[in-house]
Amino acid sequence: MRGYDGRKKGDAHIGDPAVDLSIVYSFLPRIGRELFYSQYGEADASTRVRARWKAIFTTVSLLMYGHDLKNQEIVDGGKQSLDLILES
Repeated sequence: MRGYDGRKKGDAHIGDPAVDLSIVYSFLPRIGRELFYSQYGEADASTRVRARWKAIFTTVSLLMYGHDLKNQEIVDGGKQSLDLILES
C-alpha cells in the first residue's frame, strides 16, 4: 500500500511498513526474504531492523503465552519462528 506521497506505508497496523513486514522474518527463511524483497521492493535498513525486532517481540510473546498455557504446539511454532528470525 502506498500513501498519498507515494511512499510505501504499512496497512495492517500503525502505518509503519516495518510492522507489516515483520511476518517476512517470522515465516520466511533468509532466501525467501530475499525473494520477497525482490518482488516487494527494497526496504531501507532502518525499516528492516524494526521489522525484525517486531518479529522477535511478537514471537517471544507467543512463546511465553504457549509456555503459560502448557501448549507445546504453540511453543514449538514459536521456536520454529524464532529460528527463522535469527537466521543470518
